[in-house]
Formats: sequence, structure tokens, C-alpha cells
Amino acid sequence: MSSNSPKVGFFTIATNHYELMLRSQLSKISSDIKKFNWHFVVATNRDTQLTEFLLSQGLERYVTLVSCPAFKFPFASMLRYTYITHTMKDFDFICYVDADMVIENAPSLHSAIVKSTSVHLVQHPGWVRKFGLKVGVKEKIFELYLRVTMGSLGSWETRRKSAARVARLDRLHYYAGGLFFGPASAILELSKLCSDWMDSDSKAGIIAKFHDESYLNRWAAGADFVALGPEYCYSEFPWLPEMQVVVRAVDKSKLRFDLVDQ
Repeated sequence: MSSNSPKVGFFTIATNHYELMLRSQLSKISSDIKKFNWHFVVATNRDTQLTEFLLSQGLERYVTLVSCPAFKFPFASMLRYTYITHTMKDFDFICYVDADMVIENAPSLHSAIVKSTSVHLVQHPGWVRKFGLKVGVKEKIFELYLRVTMGSLGSWETRRKSAARVARLDRLHYYAGGLFFGPASAILELSKLCSDWMDSDSKAGIIAKFHDESYLNRWAAGADFVALGPEYCYSEFPWLPEMQVVVRAVDKSKLRFDLVDQ
């Protein structure tokens, strides 16, 4: 990559066993990271283990480790916005990606990132479907219930006391928290706002219904952005058509088992 190429920074959190998942993610795209000169910033409590892994892959210059307490889910994940705000200011573009994702088409992802002029969010694969499509009777009843009681499909935060609450009329489409990207200035602004909302809820003793994802959907309810299809956070739901997967959400339990066995 040219020295004049845009600086693309990825941020992720890999505490405890998520460090094993991150190793899997990075090892699969090691050559792509070097080709596109991507740089990962990783918040982790497994500095020693990751340092050894990065050296073995020749990735030490492409990854910066940031010490993070050994928080368990969901608390580690909920810190993403604060960490992004404080550690990602030196990039032209920022992509947040969960440590347990598999980047299957790095060229497509890179192209989408560097061409972005605003925040890009991904339609949640579990909720992006027309009513009753390829689902059983119980699922149809559940969908109908959600549409009547919630206004649309999604894991919406509805409590008025929470800063993550999305008003019924604004519950149009639900977005995944596993991956989002855009120009650094836009992602930093998004992260600062979500971090402030989270701090406000924390002081009130509130944990949003779907944690960090709830705040992202609160932001989406009042913002302009580009909506991407579920191929950027793909999971094998029966209602999704065949598509060219860019990023895949994997089965956490299977991934942990495979890595531990190696």
C-alpha cells in the first residue's frame, strides 16, 4: 500500500476467551492486513498471549494492544465507545468489528470502508425479513406479537428512563452492533454520543436491554447513515437468501472448542 493510502483502523475488544477468537480472526486475514495496511487496536487483558501470537504471525506492527480489565460480558463490550473515543483519533477511517467475526471478503470490506463518506450500519440478520417469510407458525405468531407491541422487529430498548430508548415511531429497522464503520470523524462523534448515553444510564443504575447495540440503535433513530445488508454480519438464518458474504458472525461455542483443541 502507498504511504498516501488512507489509514484504516479497526477496533475490537478481546478479553478473556475472546482473545482466542481474535487469534482466529486475525490469522485468517493475516495477508490481507499486510496488503491493505490495516491497523487493529485491541483492548485486552491477555497482552502476553496476544503479543506472542502477533510475533508468530508477523503482525506485531499492525496491531496495538490496549490494557483492559478482565471484564466479562456484557461489561467489556459496553466499553467499546469509550475506547474508540480515546484510542482511534489517528485514523482516516474506523471500523468496529467484534472479535468473534470472520472477515471472508477483505477486499470488499476494504473498498466499502475507504469509499464511505458517512457512517455505515449493518441490518441485523436476525431481524431483517418480511413478515412470515420462511418461518414456522410459532415464529409468525412471535413476529406478529413484536410488530403489534413494539412497532417492528428488533431488540429495542423501550424504558423511558434509559438513554437508549427508541420511540415507537422511530423503530423502523434494527441494526447489528457487531460491525460498523465510516470516516473517523463520524465514528468518533457517534462513539462519544453513545458513550455519554451509556454513562448517563450507568449513573442511574440502568443497563440497556441489548447493551452496546441498544445505544447504536438509539443513535440510528435520529441520524443519517448508510444501511448495509446482512452480508456484512451474516448468520445462517432460514429467512436470509443466498448472498456473497463479506463478514460472518460465527458460533462462539464451536470456535472456542476448536481453538482450545489445537
